Amino acid sequence: MQQINLYQEQFKKRKVPLSGVSLCLILIISVAALTVVQLFSQQALGPLEAEQAEMSLQMEDLTARVAVAEQAARPRPADKQLASEVEGLVRRLQHNQRLLQALTEGAMSNTRGFSGYFEAVANRHVNGTWITRLQIAGGGQQFGFSGKSVQPELVPAYLENLADDQVFDDFSFNVLEIERNEKDVPVIDFNISTGNG
Repeated sequence: MQQINLYQEQFKKRKVPLSGVSLCLILIISVAALTVVQLFSQQALGPLEAEQAEMSLQMEDLTARVAVAEQAARPRPADKQLASEVEGLVRRLQHNQRLLQALTEGAMSNTRGFSGYFEAVANRHVNGTWITRLQIAGGGQQFGFSGKSVQPELVPAYLENLADDQVFDDFSFNVLEIERNEKDVPVIDFNISTGNG
């Protein structure tokens, strides 16, 4: 029988060192693989980098807009002239609204008109008297006039003539004032007013 010593050098597995060609081949394959991985990474990162650049531009634009909006939102000092104009327009609007309300509610309505008063004063004239002022107020509910006369007794006669006119049927002459004009002694001043009777 023959004995084999497995512990001898010749029977041990030997590690074969890589040859130079093998090493170069491995190195070239590794470099090629890394280059391929890098190219794929760049292709994958290319759109992301473009998107990141676009997002950066949008961020800058939004930052500029926020700055403009903050500037516009700052309180401005009140314009006194503008405030005065607004106040005047508000007063005018309130006045017009009150006037419109008075007109729509009929507070100033006079269905007969005012010409009847003028006609009556003209038609019932008494010689020796003349009218210096006519006043119609309260939407035709009040009537007053002033005048002059050369004789004091002509004023009551004029007043009676006016009272006979149909226009003044619903009125009574409540005020009659007569006084002598000291500058012009023969002439007297009179004032007559009516109210709703």
